[in-house]
Amino acid sequence: MKTLEKMKETIAHFVCLTDSPWAIVDNVGFKIMWKYTAKTTVDPPGSKAIKSETHKLYGVMKGRLVELLANVPKVSLIVDVWIAENSCGRLSIMVHWVNNRWELCEVVLAIRELVGEHDGENMSTIVLQALDDFGLRTKVGSITTDNASSNGQKISLLAKEIKPVNNRFTVD
Repeated sequence: MKTLEKMKETIAHFVCLTDSPWAIVDNVGFKIMWKYTAKTTVDPPGSKAIKSETHKLYGVMKGRLVELLANVPKVSLIVDVWIAENSCGRLSIMVHWVNNRWELCEVVLAIRELVGEHDGENMSTIVLQALDDFGLRTKVGSITTDNASSNGQKISLLAKEIKPVNNRFTVD
């Protein structure tokens, strides 16, 4: 049913844009809203279907971002690490660039779980993987981090692995 597929896609967008859990579709209130707005007796798709749909949506959006970034000559990164409430380490990478209309653009490139040691080697591996995933290894002009002790090692390791714009990359 084409309508059901479009509804799953719409719910996936809703989940992503509102930072809602996939399980929101299993909530009684959501089911009531679904019945009223969809004007159907069919139950809404379950959380597993929405999880699958959000992964599909991520693939589409990642492809669009890769295409967009392919035409960007230089990017700047902001890399941060924090410990989530569930005690899992997370590493986030924001990418910034100026488009051809001189507008500052920014996007969250990746939020990855930091498994193992929170050292520079582990973090630089994650950053390099994200740069490779989006075709940015040769486009980095600057990287901004906080003053955590492991960031010096991380930046030094990254400087050895990436080909910086204009072949200049200093570590202070």
